[in-house]
Amino acid sequence: MPGKTLLFHWRYDKWDYLNNPGVHDKKNSSMKFIDQIRNDPRLLAKRLSMISEENAIEYIYFASPRNDWPFIKKITAGLRGVEFVKASSLETFVKKTVFSCPDFCGNFDDYFSQIEQELARLSDIFIYSCFSSWSSNVLIDRLIDGKNENYNNIQIIAEINEENYSSSCLPFFHSSKKKLQN
Repeated sequence: MPGKTLLFHWRYDKWDYLNNPGVHDKKNSSMKFIDQIRNDPRLLAKRLSMISEENAIEYIYFASPRNDWPFIKKITAGLRGVEFVKASSLETFVKKTVFSCPDFCGNFDDYFSQIEQELARLSDIFIYSCFSSWSSNVLIDRLIDGKNENYNNIQIIAEINEENYSSSCLPFFHSSKKKLQN
């Protein structure tokens, strides 16, 4: 992608993450924000459109579990002024160009996730998921690379209501001190 990119890691799918009994106990303070977006994805689309405009972002990619792609489509339907790069398009490209060898087909989801992590590492802005080892790994790589435009996605959602999400969901990392513009 030739222009500035934002990669948003959305880990809050109903079938795995939100169906885990421990999630509601340990992560209760984040649940109201996740529920708000799941109930009205247009709110996040509006917020991301504003962030994209203020930061001259040209492309947004959502890394999410495959079973949540229909939900991501609801968010991206409301994006304005920025191009959404579909995971399904990336998947088609990867299958046609990289994974024609049968040895990889059995592990495609693992390799695809690694490709998405590399895209997140290279993005201009990374919006990470709380309580996610996937996001943690990307953040470590970005910090090593000196990439400091990293933001907590729960905080991004909380800011829609002018609230603050102060929990450090990744104990080793604190979001960039710079607040994303509204």
